[in-house]
Amino acid sequence: MARPRRAKSTPSIIDVAKAAGVSHQTVSRVLNGSQSVLPETRERVQNAINELGYRRNSVARALARRRSEMIGIVTTTSLDYGPSSILMEIELAARKAGFYAAVAPVEDYDDASVRAVFDHFLGVPVEGIVFIAPLREITEDMTQMTIPVPVVAVTTQALGAGAGLTPISIDQELGARLALEHLYELGHRDIAHIAGNQEFFEARNREQAWRDFMSERGLAIREPQVKGWEFSVGYEEGRRLL
Repeated sequence: MARPRRAKSTPSIIDVAKAAGVSHQTVSRVLNGSQSVLPETRERVQNAINELGYRRNSVARALARRRSEMIGIVTTTSLDYGPSSILMEIELAARKAGFYAAVAPVEDYDDASVRAVFDHFLGVPVEGIVFIAPLREITEDMTQMTIPVPVVAVTTQALGAGAGLTPISIDQELGARLALEHLYELGHRDIAHIAGNQEFFEARNREQAWRDFMSERGLAIREPQVKGWEFSVGYEEGRRLL
């Protein structure tokens, strides 16, 4: 009966050092991007890494440095363009800064679901959390929590001083006003608004900016009949307004 093959051992930093003919401290310097290593030595170490198939143990590295180099991203399950594009840009920015992102979509916006996601991230642990919070329910849950790592909330909602969050957002009202002022300067006076889903802060802020602008100039307001992000909403409202 043939003996089962033994699993091939994973190469360690010591194996790389022996193959390259250097100390393990030198290998560590190469892995950490130190500029104190001679180019020819760096090349030998990199060749040894490639030949052996060495992969850095991220868990051991995190324990040694006391840094996980990970951030958590909490977002909704929405596939709408706004939240999706923000998520992608955060992941790219994290990678450029040397961090990896762990994403946790929240489907049920109740307090227990949000807390469960944060508890999971803090158990990893992450070094910070980015919270994409376009919905009122999620933001209200967040302000009730105490979190021991930095938290950035991507939301247009004003947060109280005691919320413990750093808010960041696009100025939705200013953007809407700039668009309205452009149309007004072109001579347009009948300006309609196709409103987004009112559960989102951004949609409510843009609509309010439109209402304020129209009222300030004494222009008639055509009340939106349907509100949402779906293509059908824009189509139906566009046909009705025309």
